[in-house]
Amino acid sequence: MNRITLAAAVFLASPPAFAQVITIPPTMEDFRSPRPPHGHGVSPALAIEAAQAALAACDAQGAKVTALMVDSEDIPIALISADGGVLTERLAASKARIAVKTGMSSAQAAERAKIDPAFLAQLMADPYMSTPFSGALPVTMGGASAGAFAVGGGSVAGQDEACAKAGLAKIQDRLR
Repeated sequence: MNRITLAAAVFLASPPAFAQVITIPPTMEDFRSPRPPHGHGVSPALAIEAAQAALAACDAQGAKVTALMVDSEDIPIALISADGGVLTERLAASKARIAVKTGMSSAQAAERAKIDPAFLAQLMADPYMSTPFSGALPVTMGGASAGAFAVGGGSVAGQDEACAKAGLAKIQDRLR
């Protein structure tokens, strides 16, 4: 059974030593202040549609994965986990953050990290990122960053990125 989680309720384990929400929980002062807007991103309906298409593409290959769409501020829009495991959720979140923060696919970041130790150190310094692996793609709308779409959990090299591409292809013509 797939688990669908929308941004308002996304909980992901982050640094391996302890569980943590993907963003800092609000304080009482936050509740008294005007609510800040989300970053630029796709609609929840399109995010869910892309995630479902990515999961279907991976399922056809026998892979149970997690798909995650985040906005331009790396805030989750939708997360669907077909494997029921937190590990693939953490992996997808790390990949998505890398794509948002670098503006490149996580596969491109992985290639750059192999030859640029300073770049790898920069990624490793952020507790929400780690060694980059392929599977996340930047998302643009109207020429501006709209976040990233990531898949985590495939067992074959390149599988996560192929499934992410399939998910984005499903909604590409409606990204405005």
